[in-house]
Amino acid sequence: SLGWHETHEAAWGMANHRHVGKCQLALPYVESAACSSLSEEELLARERRVPFFFSGAATGFDTAEDCPNVARHALDVRRAILTAGTQLDGATTRGVLHNMRACNGSALDPSENACEQALKQLTGAEMAGARFCAIAAGDTPSTGRLYDSIACLCVPVILVDDLQLPFPRTRPLPPSSYGVRYPEADFLADPLGAARRILEGAAGPPGARNWRGLQRLLLPARRALAYRHAHSDVATLVLREAWAGCLQERRSTARPVSQVAKC
Repeated sequence: SLGWHETHEAAWGMANHRHVGKCQLALPYVESAACSSLSEEELLARERRVPFFFSGAATGFDTAEDCPNVARHALDVRRAILTAGTQLDGATTRGVLHNMRACNGSALDPSENACEQALKQLTGAEMAGARFCAIAAGDTPSTGRLYDSIACLCVPVILVDDLQLPFPRTRPLPPSSYGVRYPEADFLADPLGAARRILEGAAGPPGARNWRGLQRLLLPARRALAYRHAHSDVATLVLREAWAGCLQERRSTARPVSQVAKC
């Protein structure tokens, strides 16, 4: 059987996120519809006045907050992002309820789905107007926010040590196609200083440390990982990954569920 998309080492949180199959496939999330409908030319031409963007919850997760992995990797980092954002000129950082719970029983619209779509549309529009987008863990290390920011060509600042990039066996894209990775411990030690170093170009691949250069490095990932694109490569990449990591496996690489700690 095929396992869940999380690795058993990184999949802290709810039981249904553990790796229990013969093998696993690490896949991208479906990207933001708000940005996938825009052309590369439109996104690259945007002036992007907002230097740093984040919208997310810092409490109320589905996994209990006393779970050490969630507390250390998700809540602490998210709170640091929100705090640093208040001190960065022009930044947009906003705390919201987890899993769009603001739409539960929404008075704004009788349809909860319409409320959620409106929030997603707003977030996509804000990402499309920002230079850098902070990526933090939630109940698990993987997050759709990474793929939304790539679709919007907002350079991801990945603040998740355990986040696994898609297709880890075949590696069709270089790490630079996913933005900038910054160690959690370094960010937590000085959130404001770390954010400023990223914005000033002191972090990132050599030769592409200005945000425009980093933005252009996202283009291969945007083209290859876009489910909504007419010429999407996702299906081909999935089959290649399945062949390399699953169909040629003769024994299970998963640990027993009893050996995988919930937190």
